[in-house]
Amino acid sequence: MLKLERRYIGDLEFREGADGAPPELRGVVLKYGDVSTFGDWSETFAPGSLRAAADGVLLNRQHNRDAALARSPDTLELEDGPEAMRMVAKLPDTTLARDVLALVRARVLRSLSVEFHSTREKWTGKRREILEAVLTGIGVVDRGAYPGSTVEARSTAEDLEARWKAAHTSRAGWRPGL
Repeated sequence: MLKLERRYIGDLEFREGADGAPPELRGVVLKYGDVSTFGDWSETFAPGSLRAAADGVLLNRQHNRDAALARSPDTLELEDGPEAMRMVAKLPDTTLARDVLALVRARVLRSLSVEFHSTREKWTGKRREILEAVLTGIGVVDRGAYPGSTVEARSTAEDLEARWKAAHTSRAGWRPGL
């Protein structure tokens, strides 16, 4: 039986759906070649090392499979390129999806995390290189293991305008239209 492993990585952004379209979650699942250190050893993924599990990849909150947001190939699209694996998820209209969006905007959830089974790897001293792995899940998480791991919530134009007005109405004498 293969050991299930999790690594916290990636860049992430939410996009609000326009005209009734579901909101999308887009991000870099894994940048190949990034190095993460775990105590006295480190790890990196070779380009193209991740393959989706046969029964699909589940996007969830904090690796909680009961907190599912999307599943490949239906509502989670994975794109594997030479430098990174990227994803686009169409989020359902659920309390969970709205909560995750709010947590990303508040910078509570900041990263992506891969859940995988390593099927081929190479050790050089204390550095592990994942050559092949089965991707079973992606978590939207609070803490990333890889450098530069971030999450960003993008807002609609109306939301940005409302926040700008709210920030400026606290100034003495400010009025819309002036």
